[in-house]
Amino acid sequence: LKPKTNPFKERLEYHGSNESPLPSSGGGSRQSPSTSDADFDVQDYVIVATMSEAQSQTDPPSSSSDTQTIVTLERLGERARVITLLGDRQMDAGRAAYGLSLIHKALLMLRRALNFTQKLQPDERARRGAMIQNAFVQAVKRAESWQNAVSPQQVALVVPDKVIYEGALELGREAAHEEFLGQLEKSQEGYWQAQLLLETLLMDPQMDESDKGTLQQFVHSFAHRVEETAKKMSRRRRT
Repeated sequence: LKPKTNPFKERLEYHGSNESPLPSSGGGSRQSPSTSDADFDVQDYVIVATMSEAQSQTDPPSSSSDTQTIVTLERLGERARVITLLGDRQMDAGRAAYGLSLIHKALLMLRRALNFTQKLQPDERARRGAMIQNAFVQAVKRAESWQNAVSPQQVALVVPDKVIYEGALELGREAAHEEFLGQLEKSQEGYWQAQLLLETLLMDPQMDESDKGTLQQFVHSFAHRVEETAKKMSRRRRT
């Protein structure tokens, strides 16, 4: 599929290609980090994590379905994971500002996941919270190790959503090539990561409907390729 518009071309002055990466046959006071990624400070996230942990020991469990909350937590965790991996790719390519900006984004995602644990029953809350805390700490360590490689001013100039969009399309192109070569497991992981990255962009409540529709086309296409590569792997195992 090839979306009719690039959701970042006008808004972010992105003039790259919007060709589909899929096989043609596939069918004053400081602002809160939640409103400005550029105002990042590692210690802010350490404080938030500590507060969330303390809160989890005192708040009564919500009546919300644990199953639904766990699904949401796992999805948020996976999105944070792929954003971090994309940040690693940016760092390896010498784009330190891009990499650090994405780590900031991953930390915001993990903070959101920490908040969701409040809806769980105490035992499950403690277990899931510990897993998220571990991912949180690892991301903070990454951010601390990279902060000396780039100035805050450089990071502030980065639009992380644009980097995520471009990164998702690049992953999709790589996955399509790997699928063509028969490297199905690598291909499926690439499509899955691309899907999760674009789902992250769709979490923006201020995105207009035309942009949302464009991204949803890509998400559905990547999801379809994940299913198709799974079928191919299954057929391969039976032969």
